[in-house]
Amino acid sequence: MGLFLIAFTQIFSHYVELPDLAKGSFTGIGIGILLIALTLGKFKSAHSN
Repeated sequence: MGLFLIAFTQIFSHYVELPDLAKGSFTGIGIGILLIALTLGKFKSAHSN
């Protein structure tokens, strides 16, 4: 989901001019979602063993 958000923002900003604040916010949210998914995914797989 995080990678999708980052990729969508990059593609969308190619066609529509976004302010730097919006680009940074969407990229930061995407990275945050990606890190949360990775952390919880590792925790669940390690916890289920």
